[in-house]
Amino acid sequence: MHARSEPIFRSGITATVILHVAIIVATSLTFESAFLHGGLNLMDEGWPLHAAMEMHEGRTLYDDVFWVFPPGHVLSAWIGYGLDAPGIILTRKLYAAFNVLLCIIIYFIARRLMPP
Repeated sequence: MHARSEPIFRSGITATVILHVAIIVATSLTFESAFLHGGLNLMDEGWPLHAAMEMHEGRTLYDDVFWVFPPGHVLSAWIGYGLDAPGIILTRKLYAAFNVLLCIIIYFIARRLMPP
């Protein structure tokens, strides 16, 4: 029988949950760091960056800009291009931050669906 740890915060977050999130963040950051400054590349960055460039020129997504994915896929490139054109490194960092955050969110959804 497993001993349950007592909640640290009022929301019911325990030391075990904090440890799990720390492991997820460390693993995800380690994985994402392989894609920041070279080496492997998860996707063709030219397509979202070109779409972001066209959107910054005043064109409309899906009408004037050819894009087949949901608009959230171009959001990081659009922000990266707007803050630091051409936005390649900043866009990679934004994609990495979104991916790490997504891992944390999925963990909490899984805990909600499958309580210990």
